Amino acid sequence: MSRTVDNLGHNFWACPLEFGGHGWMEWDGYTPTPTDREKRGVVEKLRALESSLDIIEKELHLCKIELEHVTKENNNLKETLKNESMQRSCLTKCLKSIFLSLVLWFLVCSRKLK
Repeated sequence: MSRTVDNLGHNFWACPLEFGGHGWMEWDGYTPTPTDREKRGVVEKLRALESSLDIIEKELHLCKIELEHVTKENNNLKETLKNESMQRSCLTKCLKSIFLSLVLWFLVCSRKLK
């Protein structure tokens, strides 16, 4: 048996049911009613829910930070892709210019040879 205090401030000895007890033994002249037990259970459940909510809020905050990071990374990748596209366009123009210059040079040289 172990001593405990409920949320109403009453002192009890815990007497487990498996040993033939009723779950709680009176210690300070007060025997809890089922209503008090129910209240105690509700309070414990509310505390557990509050703890779970705190964990969820922390996870949500971390997810928000991760989303901001991914958004920044996505924007950087878009900018990089845009820059690469512009570079590709410039390279294509340069290659066309070189090709046309070679064709023109070939035509000029072939006329000179004739």
